[in-house]
Amino acid sequence: SYALCGVSVVITVSFEIPIFAVAQRLIDLLGKDWLVIIGLSAYFTRVAGYTLIDESNQWLILIWEPLHGVTYATTKMALVLFSSSIAPPGYEASTQAFVSNIRSLGLAFGAVMGGRSMEEFGSKNTYRGASLIVIATTLLYALTCKTCRRKFCSRKTTDVAPAVDLLEAKGLVETRMEAL
Repeated sequence: SYALCGVSVVITVSFEIPIFAVAQRLIDLLGKDWLVIIGLSAYFTRVAGYTLIDESNQWLILIWEPLHGVTYATTKMALVLFSSSIAPPGYEASTQAFVSNIRSLGLAFGAVMGGRSMEEFGSKNTYRGASLIVIATTLLYALTCKTCRRKFCSRKTTDVAPAVDLLEAKGLVETRMEAL
């Protein structure tokens, strides 16, 4: 229904805005990689959750909608951080536009493939499949980040430095290269 769609958007945005409001704190605490992992985790949880809803209880979608706000805000922040990190000086905005356009191509491809999958396998199976693909992607990303840090970082990573400092101060983690 139109009302359900409208309320769904209000809930989504109600969760995005506070996250964007504390963006710098989240970036300082978590860094780009954890923002990506949190965003992808919120996505696969939400999409899998949608498949648990039957037609007689469509309003239950509202339970899962806050995760859309988390997905959007965290992945958008990570995209901006990534773009800034690879941009030549003075070309930060152009790089963000380029990366955003590449992302848009991915969204278009996903929409076409998702539509074909829904025709072939139905919506629940398509959403479950999408959730599984994003779970695998999240795990691959997390493993790759850890592997990259082991190989290329001689000290603490700047992405998670505040969190690592806290854990190190409590004696819960060692960040020297030899410990990795």
